[in-house]
Amino acid sequence: MANVLGIALLIILTAVPNVAIHYGKPHQQALDRVTIHELRALQAQQHFAAGSMGSKVEAAIRFLEGGGERVIIAHLNDLMPALRGQAGTLIVADDA
Repeated sequence: MANVLGIALLIILTAVPNVAIHYGKPHQQALDRVTIHELRALQAQQHFAAGSMGSKVEAAIRFLEGGGERVIIAHLNDLMPALRGQAGTLIVADDA
């Protein structure tokens, strides 16, 4: 629906501060900025659990593939810092 309405930014607020790879492991790594191409590759490597971050990542990919420009995934208490680029994960189209 956001794409139909021409909305450029999708914000997904969640219980964790960032999208992360190797989640819950000693070498967990937060993603600050990632392209849709990079995110698809990480998704193919099964970094995002179904029913958890997996559904949020899938929503971000669908939004960007449908014409959206940016997606922010951040902790629900970090909305304003995330909008300023100071928190969360920014996901952009490959050419952004």
